[in-house]
Amino acid sequence: MKQKLESLQVGRGVAAFMVLLFHSQVFMRVVHPDSAFARMFGFGRTGVDFFFVLSGFLMVYVHRRDFGAPQRLGVYAYKRLTRIYPVYWVLCAVLIPLVLVAPSVMQNQGKTTLPTLLMSVFLVPHDGMRLIGITWSLEYEMMFYLAFAAFFVSARFGLACFGAWFVAIAGAAIWGPATLNSIGVPQIAPFILGFVLNLHVGEFMLGMVAAWLIQRGVRLRAPRAALAAALISAAVFAAYEANFLPEDQTLRSVTAAYGVLAGMIVYAVVQTELRYPARMPRWLTLLGAASYAIYLTHYLVVALALVVARHWPALAAIPAPLLLLLLLALGLAPGIVLHLVVERPLLLMFAARLQQRESHVEGGPPIVPNVAVG
Repeated sequence: MKQKLESLQVGRGVAAFMVLLFHSQVFMRVVHPDSAFARMFGFGRTGVDFFFVLSGFLMVYVHRRDFGAPQRLGVYAYKRLTRIYPVYWVLCAVLIPLVLVAPSVMQNQGKTTLPTLLMSVFLVPHDGMRLIGITWSLEYEMMFYLAFAAFFVSARFGLACFGAWFVAIAGAAIWGPATLNSIGVPQIAPFILGFVLNLHVGEFMLGMVAAWLIQRGVRLRAPRAALAAALISAAVFAAYEANFLPEDQTLRSVTAAYGVLAGMIVYAVVQTELRYPARMPRWLTLLGAASYAIYLTHYLVVALALVVARHWPALAAIPAPLLLLLLLALGLAPGIVLHLVVERPLLLMFAARLQQRESHVEGGPPIVPNVAVG
């Protein structure tokens, strides 16, 4: 089985860019409220759905051989924690002093309370404000990583845990509240119960199923046609949602539909790469490699742009298309720089230490680390 899936690496970059487009609407509504750019990128939030499906896929695709091997749990935890926390904590180290010194500038609205701040820094699920608003999704990632450890105990134990979890999520979706809040949590009390029963968790499971099917040798006869059909279906549904569904609430059916479509796209993308391998452009693979850093930093860029827009009305003199392009460039650049200067060196360092430790234990030579799949 092919270890490095460049198509998914590129998909990460596309998903991060979609989320950037979605958040750019907030800025455009302030500066150019009558522009089409202020309302045409609602589909961009589905980049999060793709991220969740992709995470579930990669966990099974990368760690399938570790199922039933509890001695590999330490390595698994090391890989997951070093992938998520170090670069995030670098940003926290910059933001926390600003929040404490100038809360009005950071618009923190209660983030300085110690319990909320600590939960935000350590990505503990909570219903308060966050240091970086978009990190609500990372709380789901961490919960999924923790639950996925059940497969290291045994494959059957993991299947039993996730099977029961899926049934509970499906039950909440069918008989629970029809709407979700702004971060996709069903209106179920207490908060943590709604968090655990969120339909987004089902998206991780869809990715897991896609990886299992591929590893079982289930193939599509025409993967490129299937990919085209999945992408067209996603575009049609996004247009339907934008024009016929209410904007003031997130429907559970919408979340479920985007999860299924994201699962279909991931499955078809991987099938296409396995059947028709092709070299991806370097700039696209770079965008994918920097996707996590872009995902974190773009939110801060848009927030800062909003502060500037509210204090500098002259921005309205810049044509909407040009202003949007400028915002998109500014939204991508810090993440790419953060990846090249901070994230990539850290990942290589952590991977090298792990490889050296494992090669020392096994008596073999050190292996050059590959952090592309993550």
